[in-house]
Amino acid sequence: MNLDAAGRVIGPEAWSDLFENIKSDCYASRERKVLVFVPATNADSVAAIRILEVVLRAIHLPYSVYPVTRYAQVQETCESELTGDFVNFRTIFFINCGAQEDLLNLFTPSQLELLKVVVIDSHRPIHYNNFWHRNIWIFHDPVDGEVSPEDMPKPDGLSDCEDEDEVGRPPPAEGLHGDDGEDSDDDSFKENVRPLQRQRLSEEDESSRLPERQAARAAIRRKRKEYLGQGQTFSKPAACLLFDLAYQLQQDDPFLLWMSIVGLTDHLVHQQISPERYAEYQISYETRSNVYAPTNERAEVTVQGRGEAGAMTYEVDTPSYGSIEPVDDYHFTLMRHWSLHESMLHSTYVATRLKTWHDRGRKKLEELIARMGFPLQHAKASFAAMRPFLQQQLGTKLTQHGHNYRLDDDVKSFIMKVGYAVKLCAADAVHGVTALLEVCQTPGSEEDCPMHRFWEAWEALGVKDNVSIKRGIELSKRLQRAILSDGGLLIGRKAVRELQTYRLFNLSKEDIANRELLSQPLALLKLGMFLREAHWQETNKRKNLVLVGPKSQNPAEGGFCLVAGINASGPELALTQGNTFGQMFKSAALRLNADVQQDGFETSIIKVQAEDVIRFLRELATVDLTAVT
Repeated sequence: MNLDAAGRVIGPEAWSDLFENIKSDCYASRERKVLVFVPATNADSVAAIRILEVVLRAIHLPYSVYPVTRYAQVQETCESELTGDFVNFRTIFFINCGAQEDLLNLFTPSQLELLKVVVIDSHRPIHYNNFWHRNIWIFHDPVDGEVSPEDMPKPDGLSDCEDEDEVGRPPPAEGLHGDDGEDSDDDSFKENVRPLQRQRLSEEDESSRLPERQAARAAIRRKRKEYLGQGQTFSKPAACLLFDLAYQLQQDDPFLLWMSIVGLTDHLVHQQISPERYAEYQISYETRSNVYAPTNERAEVTVQGRGEAGAMTYEVDTPSYGSIEPVDDYHFTLMRHWSLHESMLHSTYVATRLKTWHDRGRKKLEELIARMGFPLQHAKASFAAMRPFLQQQLGTKLTQHGHNYRLDDDVKSFIMKVGYAVKLCAADAVHGVTALLEVCQTPGSEEDCPMHRFWEAWEALGVKDNVSIKRGIELSKRLQRAILSDGGLLIGRKAVRELQTYRLFNLSKEDIANRELLSQPLALLKLGMFLREAHWQETNKRKNLVLVGPKSQNPAEGGFCLVAGINASGPELALTQGNTFGQMFKSAALRLNADVQQDGFETSIIKVQAEDVIRFLRELATVDLTAVT
């Protein structure tokens, strides 16, 4: 396939060709190193980099991975790496970042001319400048809808050059003499006019075309505004895109399938995918897991006896390393690593329906457990130690009694089995890895570095590294307790402000117990989703939500507060209803001229200096999204 003709947004049919092209270019150049930028912020990114590493190693390409949290870090790395005679040829990958950002701001024009930039990112919409640049390739699966040039605004440079004058105009006739005799007469006339007359005619022509040029520029600006104004949405997870690539290159295996399942589940847990789209991918992966299903083999094991006892032979099942099985799962956070009671008590799904932050809600939960026929002492014991017949009856009992408590949704998922001991559910892996990325045991230490936390999360996804994932799961339990405790406290205090288009919670002035835990981006988003669901269950009215996080206690953060904007719709409309808070935050920050940071990878989250928070919120309340440029 001719990649130049394939377009800048490429579908699955061109991915393997692009990698063959990258391999050929790198082998033919002095500089074979590949740079990879990946956010140190979410489980999908960690899983995606695991898959990409397998692909790059298979084609013998050396690479360097740079975990980053902001585009400023990307730019700093590029400035240090892309120097001197670096570019005989080099390829740069952006994993789960880069699609929404104008990448032309990160490189000089001369660098981009010599680079291949490959973007594998689930964030949408794609920035129009990236779409039109010939050296930027963006992975896109048509299942998320076609991306056509007709729908894409023109790049920024076009509005400033004379080429824009021709937007909407027919092309000039080829050659000096067309078929139309009137054109020939016109050319003869122009050749015979005096220079002064020609200048006057040229000025008159330019003057007559001015309104047309202005209208063309206005149309381009309007299209850009409408395009960016649709807000942030999410397409196919990066880990899933890379698994599809590995499958094309015949490098897929159970481990890479598990990584893609983790990426998919990350989007489900953080409500970045609709239930319908998740179900489509889940069915596809269930079929794939059957292909990798291990055979049920048995082996003979000989044990040497002591004393007079001779050797004895036993027949045992061989352990299945890395088998993936579909399971019926529930919206009970970390159930397999907690007790059933604690898991239900602290899961957003149950807590917001039963109000388990109240004594009345806890009594309702215990009532439900009793109706299901589970002794409370068993429900409060470790789920792993619960009697097997009770574990097996959980789904049936929930179907019988859960609807009376509005708990009638289950979810199809997967579990990874490694040997006899390790069983890990996909959602538990996501919770554990996310906690490792965000929660620091000792602020200010080496472990507080995002890069250090990223590589620990990377280790935790190694499946056999039981220590790291267990630590992540314990940290995630702390986070779930914090959300229920402080979220319930905010609801009890009626700390919400009802504005015209959104609800507002400002934690920067609230006295809460878990300030450090809830000052991290995904933790704050989880708290926001908890508050949104709690109010929806209470009022039956969905409304957007703005949540100001507590002031960061980390000196390196410089006294910033995170501000997160959360859509009212929840996961049901995750693919179609974009989060427009990014544009609103940008507009409010520009009006305020305050010290803010909005160069992270989630446009709906912004950092504001603590002393500017009140002014920022006042400005935000006046922003009309239809007027945002």
